[in-house]
Amino acid sequence: MNTSNLNTNTITIFNQTFKNHYESSKFKAEVLTQRIRKQVPVTIIRPGIVMGDSKTGETAKFDGPYFIMRYLDKFARFPIPYPGKGRALLNLVPVDYIVDATCYLAKHPVGEDKVDHLTDPHPLSVKQAFQMICERLTGKKPFFTLPSIVILGLLSIPSFRRWLMVEKETIAYFRLKAEYDCTQAFEDLKDSGIRCSGFGDYIAKAIDFYQKHRHDPEKMIKVR
Repeated sequence: MNTSNLNTNTITIFNQTFKNHYESSKFKAEVLTQRIRKQVPVTIIRPGIVMGDSKTGETAKFDGPYFIMRYLDKFARFPIPYPGKGRALLNLVPVDYIVDATCYLAKHPVGEDKVDHLTDPHPLSVKQAFQMICERLTGKKPFFTLPSIVILGLLSIPSFRRWLMVEKETIAYFRLKAEYDCTQAFEDLKDSGIRCSGFGDYIAKAIDFYQKHRHDPEKMIKVR
């Protein structure tokens, strides 16, 4: 979805492009829901990129940010490159925060007729997040920067994409210049005790879970 600074009152219907079917389906769902807001009490949730549980690291499948871990698995024995300059913000949030906050806002009057961004108030850049994952997973720092256009070209080759086990669309999120205003969500959740854990607080658990289950076929995403 096209966005730069997105607040909770913003949704632009025209001239939108999407990186995948998942994005387009969620956009269409919100457009339909927005149309009935005056007739039906609704709560609209816009989550960030979902990671595993902040306490256990558990996740249903290894997609999204877990493609970074797949990438690092393949290059662990070699000098590891950063995938592009990594200046964009990577808005990652643990799944338990999404579930707890959604349930609370959907049932509590404070969430009625609201659009809430369930996002990290202090997101890391792609480069910062990549380095944290790399150091924890491989024990070493990235060595140099490989231009994202080069990686995109390589991921356009189906055989390379399947070998790396990384979807081509992943690179688009590394270059997405977007900021999400979650002020309203934090205000609505202030009496609930529900807070978004920072990436550094749960990444170790996420990686530990990945390492234990990386070969589980039920958690693998088939890359075409």
